[in-house]
Amino acid sequence: MPSLLPPNATAFELAAEGASARIGDVPVPNAELWNPFNCPAHLLPWLAWALSIDEWDSQWPESTQRQFIANSVAVHKNKGTLGAVKRALAALNINTEITEWYESDGPAGTFTVAALIDHQGIDSALINNIDRIVQSHKRHSAHYTLSLALNSTANNAHLLGSTSASTVTVEPWTLLALHTETASFLALGTISAAHSIIEAYPL
Repeated sequence: MPSLLPPNATAFELAAEGASARIGDVPVPNAELWNPFNCPAHLLPWLAWALSIDEWDSQWPESTQRQFIANSVAVHKNKGTLGAVKRALAALNINTEITEWYESDGPAGTFTVAALIDHQGIDSALINNIDRIVQSHKRHSAHYTLSLALNSTANNAHLLGSTSASTVTVEPWTLLALHTETASFLALGTISAAHSIIEAYPL
């Protein structure tokens, strides 16, 4: 390709032209880069930034990161609504039920988020993650309370017996209530099923 520089171009300008001459040959698969399910994993943070995602955690599993990006457009369209809160939490594989104050005779302008946790367990990191997502997607004038339900099952069979235990840590949150219901089925030492509910509030 002939040079587009004038005859009096400096050596630096000619060198810069030569260095950038092959930039058009660099493949840029825009369709894949903007697709949250096809974008290379190491570029996902940049795609999240380009789509103005409010909450991002590099420790999330790759599948969660991709789903969070995929939900971002719909979330932004409805940001400030409880639908946006629920859709954002769904990307974390958390099933939620949101109740407005007028549906439960609560204080005016408040709502409750009840989340069912199936697999990852409940700890302070998860609670803080949920809180950040809710805070960044709800309407700013609304206050909320968070109720977490842990649904876990275990089937352990032994010749003589079995034991089980659960530990719940909610720091730095205040634990309002912990209710545990256990259904045990003993047959040669087999025990299964536990259901716990945590209600936690920020200090």
